[in-house]
Amino acid sequence: MSRSGAAGFSPARLHAARLEAGKSPGQLADDAGVPRPDVSKYEKGRTSPPPPRLAALARALGTTGAALLEIPADGEGLAHIRAAAGLMQCQLAIPAGIGLKRYQLAELGQRPLSDNDITGISAVTAVPASRIRAAHCRDTARFKARAADRPGNRAVKARS
Repeated sequence: MSRSGAAGFSPARLHAARLEAGKSPGQLADDAGVPRPDVSKYEKGRTSPPPPRLAALARALGTTGAALLEIPADGEGLAHIRAAAGLMQCQLAIPAGIGLKRYQLAELGQRPLSDNDITGISAVTAVPASRIRAAHCRDTARFKARAADRPGNRAVKARS
């Protein structure tokens, strides 16, 4: 799927929601203001809609962006919350008062968030600060787990 697409986008959930809404792919495309071929690409998993387009599809289906996402078993991260809100990174970072690069690194789990950062993200996404904090903790844990699994990592060698 496209790197710029919504984190956790589920083609199956989009397809099921469209059928439940009783819409053809063309009707959904027209209602969401999306090019018709894109709906097919999304449902087939060839590409993933960017968050603003995910939000438009969800509105056209009478559901939420979160309903079209598949959350990992260990829980949502910041990218999932942002995607569910229909926001690109810059659309979240700037209004939240966080530099774009700083936010990008935080979403990857590579940079901590301050209480002010969390409050700003919470205000922009309308998601409770406790949920933002928990999502960022999961992002950080995922980053640390990936780093520990890299070849040549001392922690990996020590386990061998």
